[in-house]
Amino acid sequence: MYKRKHRGYARNRITGRINRLIINTIILTLASMVSFCGCINEPLVQEASENSVVRIYADFAETRTAHASANGITSVSWVKGDMIGISTDKQMNLCYCANASGKSTYFSASDTELLASEGANVYAYYPYDWPASTEKSHIRLGNTQGQIYSRTLSEYDILYAEGKVIDNEVSLKFKHIYSILRVTVPTSMLVKDESSGYHILRLISNEPISIFDGNFNIETKEFEVDYSMDVLYIIDEDITGEENVTFDMVMMPQSSAARIGIYAWANNYSIEKLLYTVNAPKDEFQAGKVYTIRISEELIEEERAKSVAALTSLYNSTNGDKWHRNDNWLSDEPLYKWYGLNHNYWPENTIQIDEIVEIQ
Repeated sequence: MYKRKHRGYARNRITGRINRLIINTIILTLASMVSFCGCINEPLVQEASENSVVRIYADFAETRTAHASANGITSVSWVKGDMIGISTDKQMNLCYCANASGKSTYFSASDTELLASEGANVYAYYPYDWPASTEKSHIRLGNTQGQIYSRTLSEYDILYAEGKVIDNEVSLKFKHIYSILRVTVPTSMLVKDESSGYHILRLISNEPISIFDGNFNIETKEFEVDYSMDVLYIIDEDITGEENVTFDMVMMPQSSAARIGIYAWANNYSIEKLLYTVNAPKDEFQAGKVYTIRISEELIEEERAKSVAALTSLYNSTNGDKWHRNDNWLSDEPLYKWYGLNHNYWPENTIQIDEIVEIQ
């Protein structure tokens, strides 16, 4: 699923990351302005030949770019003017624009048209990016190790598709690269970072979860990236007076063995409070699905009580009073301070995923 070596998340990499994320956001905005391309609304049609203009159609309802949630379902749709990239063996990174808004639409070339013969393979990606990958079936990926609340999910959600030219047309069925966590947390549990003035959450997995840079290979469905085991999620808006805050975060798909710790983080590691540990569902954290996590003080107490009961039974049944070390056992200290219990595996609360929905 992923290649190359883990670059880690040493403490000295964290310093200054917040400011760099803000600067990068400005740079990305300017880059998108430079790469903007005008769109032709009318699809072009020509008679079939060895290399003819090919019509582009995207019709898969699970992979659009405007996200909305209602009744537990996340739906997405194209927005008129959305830009996708198209590549073949002979042409690279052609910019095509959505002719209309909706769950399916034709796309038209903004400049150079796609010329291909019958049966030719076509690779596509959203959003259109410049400079893009230099390989036909690769998507250039941006940094997901730092994600910002004020940016929309559509700015992080990457889609891909592949198809063949049939009768001078290619129908593309887009899919998602990432899984999505939708987290709700009480603002009372957050800590404000003194240097930035923002509230920050750090999510740490025992598997690769975010990307520094690299590519996604459409043909092999593999990440070819430099990855990290953590994500810093920065809430860069005023949440004063709010009882809860909810955010969406993209992550690399995770196996059923994955465990993700959610921390309140501030002041360059001087504050790092573990709020929750999330166990992956049995069918894994899959690409194209939204996993909902709701954190609450009541649920924390409930989960702690269950863990304490199980550990107390273990202690009593194995003559814990006679263990060589039983520091803090059966005390009111956090569970990870009970001697022998790992910090990441015995937080105050460990939960299963609350709700899973596919993106439709």
